[in-house]
Amino acid sequence: MALSPHRDNASFPHYRVLIIAPASIWRDALVSLVRAQPRLCVGQVLDTLAAARSALTHTAVDVVIAEHGVGEAALLDFIAWLHMGGAPVRCIVAVDTQLQQSRYLAAGADATLLKGCLDEVSLQQAVVG
Repeated sequence: MALSPHRDNASFPHYRVLIIAPASIWRDALVSLVRAQPRLCVGQVLDTLAAARSALTHTAVDVVIAEHGVGEAALLDFIAWLHMGGAPVRCIVAVDTQLQQSRYLAAGADATLLKGCLDEVSLQQAVVG
């Protein structure tokens, strides 16, 4: 799903990002990388999918980045729930393996990020589509 960026003004479109990942060094690195991108704006950083569901009922976001460590079965259910909501929210899953990558893409994730290969280019490609 390609997104149209949120626009606070016409000269600086950006994407509002919600990050879901257990507290870890990897999550801190992801938050720092997202914040370093001029077109990305971190809205919230949450530890659980339950907190994310609650936040999404009253917070507008363009992109959700969820880390596989929140639980595979729950994350697959969350992806289905997110797409049933009808809002154009891009769902990106950060994974450890190519097998996980294939599984989440087949389940409806819009993109994946391989955690060991995360850089600005792969992040931008995953967000913009």
